[in-house]
Amino acid sequence: MTDSTDRRPRHPVVLLFVGVLLVCDVIAGRILRRRHAHAMRLLDSSR
Repeated sequence: MTDSTDRRPRHPVVLLFVGVLLVCDVIAGRILRRRHAHAMRLLDSSR
């Protein structure tokens, strides 16, 4: 029973890495959305 508790796949570094990836993905998505919306506004105003 002690082997199963000692060999946990949970590592603080891995959890931190996954968390950073998720945050970067969300931030990148928001920036891309803002740029896309801004570009669409420019296209609409240029017509």
